[in-house]
Amino acid sequence: MFWLYFVIFGGLFSLSLLCCFFGVLALYGGWVLIMEWVIIRVIGLDLGFILMFDWMSLFFMGVVLLISSCVFYYSVGYMGGDSNILRFGLLVLLFVISMLFVIVSPSFISILLGWDGLGLVSYCLVIYYQNYRSYNAGMITGVTNRLGDVGLLLTIGLLFSYGSWNFYSFDVSGGLWGLISILVLLAGFTKSAQIPFSAWLPAAMAAPTPVSALVHSSTLVTAGVYLLIRFYGVLGLFWWVVMLIVYGGVLTMFMAGMVANFEMDMSKIIALSTLSQLGLMMVSVGLGNIYLAFFHLVVHAIFSALLFLCGGKMIHSFGGEQDLRHMGGVVVGLPVSSVSLNVANFSLCGMPFMSGFYSKDLILEMSGSWSMNLILFVLMVVGTIFTFMYTVSFCMSSMIVYYGGWGFKWDDDDFNYLFPMVILSVGGVVSGSFLFWLGVPGYDMSFVYGVDSIWPAFLVLLGVFISWSLVSFVVGGLVSVSLSDFFGGMWFIPGLSTGCIYYPLDWGRLVVSYLDSGWGEAFGGQGLYSFESDVGSMLQAFQGVIFTVVMFVLILWVLIAWCSIF
Repeated sequence: MFWLYFVIFGGLFSLSLLCCFFGVLALYGGWVLIMEWVIIRVIGLDLGFILMFDWMSLFFMGVVLLISSCVFYYSVGYMGGDSNILRFGLLVLLFVISMLFVIVSPSFISILLGWDGLGLVSYCLVIYYQNYRSYNAGMITGVTNRLGDVGLLLTIGLLFSYGSWNFYSFDVSGGLWGLISILVLLAGFTKSAQIPFSAWLPAAMAAPTPVSALVHSSTLVTAGVYLLIRFYGVLGLFWWVVMLIVYGGVLTMFMAGMVANFEMDMSKIIALSTLSQLGLMMVSVGLGNIYLAFFHLVVHAIFSALLFLCGGKMIHSFGGEQDLRHMGGVVVGLPVSSVSLNVANFSLCGMPFMSGFYSKDLILEMSGSWSMNLILFVLMVVGTIFTFMYTVSFCMSSMIVYYGGWGFKWDDDDFNYLFPMVILSVGGVVSGSFLFWLGVPGYDMSFVYGVDSIWPAFLVLLGVFISWSLVSFVVGGLVSVSLSDFFGGMWFIPGLSTGCIYYPLDWGRLVVSYLDSGWGEAFGGQGLYSFESDVGSMLQAFQGVIFTVVMFVLILWVLIAWCSIF
């Protein structure tokens, strides 16, 4: 059965290189290929399937296919003992196909196919282990994403009156475009787990590690950012929509970085790091620099997938242990995985000349020249420092400092684990510089000088110093204070999200119990039926009595008449 995984790996990897090659040609040639199949035409409105291949979609497809191929290869080792390995592979393949539909679709009608596919297949993957925790995580993931799907469906309905669902043919001259922008923003925020929809992302870590590497790096969570990038031509016309994007991104980035410093679960720290970077992408989109946001989205997908794969290898080596307080000394037992993990972490926090440095440094540099208010700027800076803090703390806690955990399966010679890590490690080192030297459209030259160009480097040094101090002088290696119930609990957002799901369902149960099954039965269909049956029975009995009286009177008068005659 595993030969099929290797065949899929080879096919996806070849397609990835092909997409990147054509992406370079499209970037320098400036060409766009649009393919449209009209299925039905109603009153001048074409309902069909549209595919658009430009440099942005081709590059993103290449990255998604590269990560997907590595995930399939990695699954051979990680899911080797699973009895449902074929079902797992089919679900992951359906997930990849759904994401490709989202990437190449410039129309809301065709994008809906992949958008709903992502939500449905992600639910099936999150509940893959079929336990109580997986079912809860799948429910909050499915319901939250379905809320965004409602926004997309309403957008399609509102766009019916404008004669087109295509991004490139909108004529924004008035009407309901403000409402449409809010609905698209709702869809993007729920898919990318922005505040207040952030609870489902750490909960979805109940899925197998290969799924998390695919879902949380380059597919499901980035679909919302990608949708806003494509639709920004309309979103950017409304200043209040732009401010919602900026504030939502900054708060998400700040919250995720703060919570990650209070978290002890390694898998949740990795998920929160993805959430923090998604907030940074949203900030860049809100400030109008969609190409830098796309730049960071692509490089983040590579090193985030690498981070998840390395984390899965560590969890597997420690027999399923995920608490950093019970881990340590990984650099001794897992040297290759440790190098890959450091590559991913250094790229995450923007160490110079790693892949994340080129995109993150540009975003932070240009944010200094944009008109941001002081509160937003401070939150953004502090959120960036938090990224360095939990990254360095995570590296030191898992590799250098011993907290009493001992690996009982310390082997770093499984090729099924190492080969995908090596591929993504190379991407984590060279992808940022490769895309940077290709040229970000609109930013071939930076006009930021002086302090504005070097303050991101000061943030790196400050974050490293603070995190080193915390690990060295705070017992337990990570920040752990009495406020952890608030900060470590994601500002009570999981409870809010769970309450938003539980209480409406509970109210619905009460409505059904008291109205539909209670008073509704008494005064509704069943009550009316019972009342009418009783009334009918009474009328029937009354008619029987009347008939008896009439017959008696009739017979009496007949007898009287007969007696009078004789």
